[in-house]
Amino acid sequence: MPYIGARIRRIEDPKFITGSARYVDDISVPGTLYMAILRSTVPHARLLRIDYEDALKMPGVIGVITGLNIEVENRPRNFPMAKDEILYVGQPIAAVIAEDRYKAYDALDYIQVDYEPYPQLLTQRRR
Repeated sequence: MPYIGARIRRIEDPKFITGSARYVDDISVPGTLYMAILRSTVPHARLLRIDYEDALKMPGVIGVITGLNIEVENRPRNFPMAKDEILYVGQPIAAVIAEDRYKAYDALDYIQVDYEPYPQLLTQRRR
């Protein structure tokens, strides 16, 4: 086993150290669209309304997808976006599609979500 404990020269290091390495994010393909996801900040709630009209008016925004405007028959139990109920913190509520990453993330600020939080059930562990 000649490699155990031996110094191995890595051939990729100079690219990363000098800044000449190329990453997937550096590749620019004409017509590429970007997506940003609005996620839930509450653990459990009834979803009342998602208003994304202001986000759609922003220049460069192509569209907004929510669980309410996706037409799916026989919806699976683990639907990819909140439809009528938020089940956990971080659950996707809406996705913005835009011409560049910054426009997509900026548009998230213009989406208004109304929900009715469910009462929290907290238990204390007994010793």
